Amino acid sequence: MTLKKDTTIFLILIFICFMSYSQVSFYVDTKETQVGETVHIISDLSEGQSLILSDDQNVDNIAILNEKNENRQYILDILPLGEGDFSIAPIRFELDENGDTSEVFSPTFEVNLISIIKEPEGTKETQMRPDVPFKKLKDKWNPIFWSFLMFLIIVVIAILAYLLNKKGKQIVFGKTKEPAHVIAKRLLEELKLKNYLENNKQKAFCVELSFIIKSYIHNRFELDIVEMTTDEISRLFSDKRGILPDNVKMIDYFRKMDLVKFAKYHLKDEILIEIFEFTREFVKKTEVKNDEIA
Repeated sequence: MTLKKDTTIFLILIFICFMSYSQVSFYVDTKETQVGETVHIISDLSEGQSLILSDDQNVDNIAILNEKNENRQYILDILPLGEGDFSIAPIRFELDENGDTSEVFSPTFEVNLISIIKEPEGTKETQMRPDVPFKKLKDKWNPIFWSFLMFLIIVVIAILAYLLNKKGKQIVFGKTKEPAHVIAKRLLEELKLKNYLENNKQKAFCVELSFIIKSYIHNRFELDIVEMTTDEISRLFSDKRGILPDNVKMIDYFRKMDLVKFAKYHLKDEILIEIFEFTREFVKKTEVKNDEIA
């Protein structure tokens, strides 16, 4: 009798533990996608369950775009900020089950982010197709064609040389004797006068502002970051900690501008104005003083 009673109590405890465990699982809608594409983290919910993203997150390699609960399913839209084999770290959620809340985490997801470069149509097919005579292929690359191509290249080089000579002092910081902060301040004022935000041209605004910041840092601190991705800049700043003020905030602003430049995401104009004012203050704070120049 005692054994039966103990067994009953044991089974009840197991049942209570089972019911208290949140029956929530997560999965992603794809294991491979292109750079700049959205990835969806999904959880199928039971009756009375709902999920909400926690405010306190420790994930810095993704941008969280949107979340929604509908038809017993939770969907979180994220944008991975990287490429290649990419790990999405666990994300913190609050689970509501009929009024009872608990904390749950998504697992680590591995996603392959690829950049697809489309090969010109007909390149391989034309070369390998047996019904195309060799003479036709040869005729396409005759001396007249090459002469014309070389002429076009020379014209393009001449035009670029003219433009760089005309505006090079404003674009390439290293090609002028003016201090970097003087050029940066002038470019910031010119950017402001273009009224990109008033004309709903956030991408153009972010492209130019990002270039101004990177070029200023390149010339002022001799850090070659102009062609770097935000992740590469973040790693460089970690190694060079102490050289740049406010580098953590700057990386956060770079990521926000990446959303606009690469993911076609629309930020509030107030955020971009904040980044602009931060840049102007950063240049002012780090500019070379007259005694340093001397």
